[in-house]
Amino acid sequence: MSEYPNTAGWLAMQDGQQVNAHKRVWITSVVEVEKLELPSGKLVIYDPSSLDSRYSYQFYPNGSKDDSYYFVPIGQHRIFVTLATSENDSRNAYSTMILRPDETEVKRVAAIPVTIGKMPVAPLKAGNFYGVGVDAGMICFVDEINLLKFMPQNHDQWFDVYHDVWLETISPYPAPTKSKTFWNLVLPNAKTENMIVTESGFGDGWYPIIWGLNSKDEVIAIHVDFGIFR
Repeated sequence: MSEYPNTAGWLAMQDGQQVNAHKRVWITSVVEVEKLELPSGKLVIYDPSSLDSRYSYQFYPNGSKDDSYYFVPIGQHRIFVTLATSENDSRNAYSTMILRPDETEVKRVAAIPVTIGKMPVAPLKAGNFYGVGVDAGMICFVDEINLLKFMPQNHDQWFDVYHDVWLETISPYPAPTKSKTFWNLVLPNAKTENMIVTESGFGDGWYPIIWGLNSKDEVIAIHVDFGIFR
């Protein structure tokens, strides 16, 4: 029997699938958000409300904090959300960055981050995953170098950017009438260098990050699973 994330219930990047979950019937659809600029290839996946601290409490299967990122090819990569839509409700089931658009994903494994702080990356036991912790109902994808270059280093200035610029763009948040669950935000004082923000399923929680592999076990995608179908 296949184990997560290689089960039949994995539906990232699949259109038109009908699923019964959480006492509802959901239909999946795939929507492209935007391309993310990655000049360093150091992909950071964070709760955007934690960016000012230069770490996130995201990677802690052993209960510890550390600064981490994922190595991906330098360049621009397309980001998608797989939406789950039921009557009067629409949620992001997955956020996905595609690294090799012309290749087919045949299996998935736990993504392993690279440590940039003092703590080593802890070995994973079977069935464990690194992931992203959320308490603002959102995650973001951003390049590490762009984050350091363009984000204000002063906490008060960062606070102004987050609350007065980003949340104004995203607002009303939450609101029963809003239809958008993702945003492309240009970083402060940048021209095109951006950050992709997506809502995280039902909101706050901890969500695993997964590599999508081709038949040669090469990474062709990175997914965040928001647990709608688990």
